[in-house]
Formats: sequence, structure tokens, C-alpha cells
Amino acid sequence: MNEGTPVPTRLRVERAIGALRRAGIDAPEREGYRILALALETTVEALWREPSLFLSLDEARKFEALIGRRQAGEPFAYLSRSREFFGLSLFTPPGVLIPRPETEHLVETVLAEKDLPIDPLVVDVGCGSGAIALAVRSARPRWRILATDIQCWPLMVTMVNSVRLSLPLAVLRADLLDWGPWTPGIEPWALDPIDILCANLPYIGVEEVHGMSVETQFEPPEALFAADAGLFLLDALIDSAPKRLAANGGLFLEVGARQAEVVAERMRRRGFSQVKSVRDLSGVQRVVYGRWRRGA
Repeated sequence: MNEGTPVPTRLRVERAIGALRRAGIDAPEREGYRILALALETTVEALWREPSLFLSLDEARKFEALIGRRQAGEPFAYLSRSREFFGLSLFTPPGVLIPRPETEHLVETVLAEKDLPIDPLVVDVGCGSGAIALAVRSARPRWRILATDIQCWPLMVTMVNSVRLSLPLAVLRADLLDWGPWTPGIEPWALDPIDILCANLPYIGVEEVHGMSVETQFEPPEALFAADAGLFLLDALIDSAPKRLAANGGLFLEVGARQAEVVAERMRRRGFSQVKSVRDLSGVQRVVYGRWRRGA
């Protein structure tokens, strides 16, 4: 910890917790101690082992600044620049979507796939921080993984996470599935038919923006909202997927509440078979997936 005039900690933390509570932050006591641990570059467990802890003036200023940001609604994942996902600690700076626990159901569904080639090609469209692609890579090191995004910043964050976690994968800037041999930096195998195509695309309707929580207002809107009641990009991927998928290749989509039946029906109309959905822990049909019938 920094040197300096010690500042009493207990009252300062209690005041911070009160401020978070008045701001409507969930679990304000937990958040207060998490932020204190972040300010001191330690763990919450270590704080409990030091009940008579003192802060230096520099540490106190850092703590209060972080509390102010959290009080304003900035997500903790942006304060700490990290988020746990599928057992991985991901770098999550502002400007990328914060991975949600619900998306782990998409990863689990992909990993449960059977009858795949030894080294299937898996493409994660709209990769954000790389959460899905890296989780699949960590569980299936022999699979070929390609992460794509239309924005450069998410691709950079994905590459940083790939290096940090020693989980190599390929990244590519592309609008959905729009890439070819002309694409700069493309891996030759990225032109192969795709065995598993998965995506957590924006699926919240643009008309819902005013009903969202304060925290989501800090996240990039292009990663959250889509036209046509949130279905625009999902429809576009369903429509274009067959040109890229291998025979019997799978399309796996995370969807919003009340969207699963609509998305499943659109997949069937496009020619997908064995279309199913998976519920998350809240009972919401969160993942819709199906297989492409070559020649359909």
C-alpha cells in the first residue's frame, strides 16, 4: 500500500456503501468492499483478514473516485477491466460488451455437439471481448477458432485476451459472414466450410433503449440494440449462414426473452433442421440452434 497519512477506513467504507445504496446499486455492501479491494490492489478476502486497515491519502482518493464512478452506474467490470466468464478472467475495458452468465449456455451448447470432424472450424460472429471464442478454445484446444467483428476495438481486445490467456485463435474484421480470399490477414482455413457458427449478436430492440438499466448505458449501443424488435442482425445471419456452413453444420444463436420461437421458425423456413432451444437459469429460452441441410 502507498505511504502517506493514514485515513480511517471503516467510516469511509460505510459512507461509500450508503452512497451506493442511495444510487440504487445492487448489493451495495458487496460492491463497496469489491471497490475497496480494487483500489488497494488486493482481494476482498484479504480485507477481511485486516480489520484494522488504514488507507493512505492516495488510496483514499482512488477509492472515492472509483465509488463515484460506480455510484454513477458504471459497471464494475469496467472499473476493474476484468470479468469472469466460463472460468476465464477476461480483459473488459470500456467499449466492449460485458460478458453475461447467460452466454455461458451458448458455449455449453456448442461444446455438447457430437459427430464433428477432428478439427472443426468454429466461427464466433460479433466476438466482443472474445468470450465465446476463447471459452470454446479453452475447452477444445484442437478446434480451429475464428473470431470476427465489424469493429476494430473488439478485435483488439479479443487479441489481448488471446495472448493473456495463452489461447491462440484467429481474428478477422468482417460484417457478419462477408469475407473471402481478398480479406487482409485471412487464414487459408478460414475459407473452409464452417462446422459451428455461433453468435451473441445485438438482440434488444432499439425501441427498448429507454427502459434499460443505467449500467447498460455505459456499454456500446451497437453491441446491444438492433432494428426490427432486435431481430435484424439475427435474421441477416440466419439468411447468410447456409452459404458458409458445412453439410450438417450447426448455427447457434443467443436470443432475447420472447424471441426463441420466432427465431426458431425463421431458421426452419430457411431450411435448418433439428431446431431446438435451451433455457437459461431464469427459465428464458436463451439459445436457439439447428443444423443446415446441405441442398435445402
